[in-house]
Amino acid sequence: MKHLILIISFVICSLTGLANNYIVNSKHGLNVRSQPSVNSNVVATLSYQTEIEVNAFEGDWAKILWNEGEGYVNKNYIVPSKANVEQGKSTSWSFWGWLFSFDGSFWACVKWLFIIVFGLTAGFFAFEFIGRILAAGLGVWILTLMVCVILWMFRIIESETIWRAAKWGFNIGLVCGVIYVILDFRNVVSEIFSSGSSSSCSSGSSCGGGCGSSSYNDTWNDNHGSVFTDSSGERYVVDGNGKRHWLWSDYESSAHDDGGEEWSIHGDSAEKVKR
Repeated sequence: MKHLILIISFVICSLTGLANNYIVNSKHGLNVRSQPSVNSNVVATLSYQTEIEVNAFEGDWAKILWNEGEGYVNKNYIVPSKANVEQGKSTSWSFWGWLFSFDGSFWACVKWLFIIVFGLTAGFFAFEFIGRILAAGLGVWILTLMVCVILWMFRIIESETIWRAAKWGFNIGLVCGVIYVILDFRNVVSEIFSSGSSSSCSSGSSCGGGCGSSSYNDTWNDNHGSVFTDSSGERYVVDGNGKRHWLWSDYESSAHDDGGEEWSIHGDSAEKVKR
């Protein structure tokens, strides 16, 4: 009957995963007792590195199963077995392990594409920010160096003071650059985007139609506008670029502006006549 109970307990622990593999870590052996107490009977002595299965922990005692039965041992003298530790490592989830893993699946490709795009974007902004900060530091460094050289020429400071002051100027410039980037972050980002878009259109023939469209828009704005009348009855045209052109002729359908350009009037809109 006792052996039947042990077999049933072993099967239940194996199926539910409650049993954990441990080994004896005491080189002098480990006593197995019938109850979780030092005053209980010693039913067996386990040798060093003996593998056992722990069903439960009760205070400082571990209820174990081994090939001869069950009992209690002091938990301070047992450690998880190597197989149990390796299993725990293999089943544990790591964010960095997941982030840099690649199994060839579709989602792994999407993940790495996102990582590459994010890394390039972050690197671009970091380069721009660091460049502005270094520019501020170098600017203050050059200014400090020039002032110190002038003071040295007039024998006001010693030569050793020049480089010491220039070093402090560089550090102060870096701090000012960081403060500028933080306080004016939105405008800095806008300038980075605008500089990137303008630089993409400054490569000559490689620009293609992008720059041509910008030039076309400027020309269109110069040649089209809206007609207004001020309080004194004088008419003027405001073109697409916001420039005002005063009209000096009284014709309803056409007029000349103060620059000698002829405009064709269509109600509230005007178009410059091409010559």
